[in-house]
Amino acid sequence: LKNLKNEEVKIEEDNSSRTSLYLVMKNKILIGKVNAITRVQTVIHECIHSTQNKIILKFNVIFANINNLYFLIISILSLFNRISYNTATICLWILALMQLTSYAVRSFLETDAMTRAEFMAQDYIEKTDYVTKEEKDKIIQTYKDVNKVGIKSYNYMLLMKALIRLLIYAIIMNFMVNLL
Repeated sequence: LKNLKNEEVKIEEDNSSRTSLYLVMKNKILIGKVNAITRVQTVIHECIHSTQNKIILKFNVIFANINNLYFLIISILSLFNRISYNTATICLWILALMQLTSYAVRSFLETDAMTRAEFMAQDYIEKTDYVTKEEKDKIIQTYKDVNKVGIKSYNYMLLMKALIRLLIYAIIMNFMVNLL
């Protein structure tokens, strides 16, 4: 955080979780129990999130919750036949737009943090005296390998999540039409 010039962030260890995350609304980083070789990169990744544009970060949180709520409401209304098929079609298009927006924002934030974390972790590892040169090289190569696969995989997972929601709602719509 000193290197990022962002020392007002609270840091808390959470040994009950294996996940680390930055909570933008609390300006707090929770560090989960991660004993893997990627721990340094993971912590730096969350530190980078704490320096990203707060408006975009807050938008991401708020919009994700609205998106979840919207999906739940239109699914329930459609399942219980409370909206017409034409209205459900409009809801599907709105859902598609929301999924695209959510994907774009989250992908931007995560890709930025993952990409920058690799280089900052490499810089940190190279300056440390706790490991040998061979160990440093191995750790740095691991970070590169993880990001080569990880960034693509994470973006793919985000895209699949969006498409699966659209598919689920389309199936609900189809189910509703067959009942009429």
